[in-house]
Amino acid sequence: MNNSTDNNNRNRGLSDILREIFFGNSYQKETVFEDEVDNARKRLRHKKIVLIWTLVYYFAIIFAYIAVSLAVPNSWAWSWVIPVIGIILSVMYFSIDRLSQNADKKNNVYLQRMINTIMLGLVAITLLVFAIFVREALTWRYLLLGAIFLCLVNTVLAYVLQTPQRFRTLLTNIFLIFSFTYVALCLFAVVPWHPGWLIVIGGILADAIALAVRLTLK
Repeated sequence: MNNSTDNNNRNRGLSDILREIFFGNSYQKETVFEDEVDNARKRLRHKKIVLIWTLVYYFAIIFAYIAVSLAVPNSWAWSWVIPVIGIILSVMYFSIDRLSQNADKKNNVYLQRMINTIMLGLVAITLLVFAIFVREALTWRYLLLGAIFLCLVNTVLAYVLQTPQRFRTLLTNIFLIFSFTYVALCLFAVVPWHPGWLIVIGGILADAIALAVRLTLK
């Protein structure tokens, strides 16, 4: 500890030491204020850089959209997917960047949210491209398959990362998976709506069993 203090004193200039001797706490407060101003300037510069690159990115997306639409015959019907995917990717980036700034190394909740954001964006892009190029009625029903997949990924991540609310996540996702499965099977005409609703009751029963097992093992 003393060695660290001596090193810090040697690194400072003579003028810094004299100012601290004569001005005391006022010099320390001035130093802290200067550090805060320097950090604020760095944050402002970072925001300006991000703003410039964001504008460049969106102009590039618009250019790509117009260029593809003009160059490829009969592409106006689907080329709008280019800016939409670009927007989804930008939202993914800013969400992950914001989460990474607030992330705590001892708390994996933010890591779980970042991975969920990535998976959500990829599923949205996949389903969007599928809807554009697969000319099929009720294409939106494939969203339910993506929702089931996201629930499964979210549950696995919660237990792999050992997040504090993992059991609550498990109960919520069990019910959602059973509910989405019921609607998806009915929309794809695999099972009838009635008595297919018993699948939802099965989800409630599965939650009750999971809760009973947890209370038993405690």
